[in-house]
Formats: sequence, structure tokens, C-alpha cells
Amino acid sequence: MYGQTAPLAPSSAPGALGDIVGTDRLDIAIDRADARRWALRRWRRPVGLTIAYLASMAYSLFLTGAAQEIATIWTANAVLIAGLMVLDRRRGVGLLVVCTLLHLALSLLTSKSSAFAVAVTALDAVQITATAVALRLLRLPGRVRGMRGLLVLTVVSAAFTAVTSIGVNGLASMAEGGGFWTGWSGWTTSNVLGVAVALPTILILMDRRHAEAFPVRGWLEPTFGLAAIGLISWLVFTGPPQLRVLVFAPVVLAAFRGGPR
Repeated sequence: MYGQTAPLAPSSAPGALGDIVGTDRLDIAIDRADARRWALRRWRRPVGLTIAYLASMAYSLFLTGAAQEIATIWTANAVLIAGLMVLDRRRGVGLLVVCTLLHLALSLLTSKSSAFAVAVTALDAVQITATAVALRLLRLPGRVRGMRGLLVLTVVSAAFTAVTSIGVNGLASMAEGGGFWTGWSGWTTSNVLGVAVALPTILILMDRRHAEAFPVRGWLEPTFGLAAIGLISWLVFTGPPQLRVLVFAPVVLAAFRGGPR
């Protein structure tokens, strides 16, 4: 009769319900996979920067510097400054917290005074945050795509680091029982060179546009580059220890082959 609907067949109802449940489970699985991929993309840079920070710290503390009496530059702070410039607030704070804890652990391993280790870790965290905030307030972009941008970023970051490094060195030295001006020149020079060299380099390496703009063509350029790096490194490490800091020149050349065009 009109106005009446035929009841569902008993055999078809369970199948339809199973299809619905199966579809829901598939959607949930797809959503979870998408969430995992999104999380991996979102936290890939902070993890990479953390590894770079740890490697920079290990290099400056164990392979060079006071441990081996080799002149070095301090690049670890530049890694964190670059991270705070390009990451959002949540990931930037997470990166800063993790790297500060790593800094404290390594400083306690290498410092004779725990007070000095705690002081220098806290002061470095303040200096890094202040530098990143200052660069953002000056509206300096988190990428380097021209010689003017490279020059402005290098000059401003180096000048700010020079001023703050004197204060950091003085307070850290006083925490260890020394004078405010004890060792200020070596500390400041190491930090300024580290930021001037490493900060633009890291920003360039994290910029996908540069990966497309600097293709390696042929065999001549990489062959010449490797030969130059090997020769300069050999000359540097066979000379006076004070000149070994110059090994960073071929490292920078290898990183972005002459800078932005």
C-alpha cells in the first residue's frame, strides 16, 4: 500500500552496519596517519636544530676551545637564535627549554665550578632570547635572500652579541670568583664570530628557496671545493694553534658556496 515502506531484510542489516563501522575505522586510521605526518613535519625543524645545537656545543667544548687549547668560535647560540626567528612561539619555547637543559648538562661536565655552569647557562639563555627578540623587533626577516639582507643581519646580530657578551662574561666570571673584565675579549670575540658566521648560514640552509637556487653543476665545482677545503684545513692545522679558528672559512664556503646571489 502507498505510504508504507518495506522493512529491511534481516540479512542485509548486519552487513550495512558492518560497512558503516568499517568505514568509520578507516576514517579514524586515516586521521591518525595524517596527524602523525603533520606532527613529524611540525617538529622536524626543532629536532634538527636541537641536534645541530648539541653538535655545536660538543665541538666547542670537547674538540676545540679550552679542552684542546685551540681557538674556536661559539656557534651554539646562533643555532638557537635562528630557531627562535623561524619557529612559532610554542616550538621556539620548546627548543629553548630543551637546549638550555642540554647546555646545563654539558657545562656541568666540563666546568670545575657548578655555580659557573648554572650562571653561564642562564645568562646564555637570556642573551639568546634577547637577541632573537631584538632582531624580530627590528623586523629582520628569518631568511637571507640577498647581499643587503646578509649584511644587515650580520652587522646587527654581531653588534648586539658584542654588547651582551661583555655582560654575560662579566657576570659568569664573577660567579666563579673572578673579576668582571676577566677574559672578556676572548669570550666576546668567540661569540661575535660565532653569530656572524653561523646565524646567516643556518637561515640559508633552512630556506628551501636556496636549495633550488644553488644546484651543483658538473664535477668541476665540487672537486675544486673539496680540494680547497682540504688544503686550507691542512694549512690551518699545521700552523700555530691560534690560527685554527680559520678552518671555519672553508666550512662556510662549503655550506652555501659564496653566499646569496
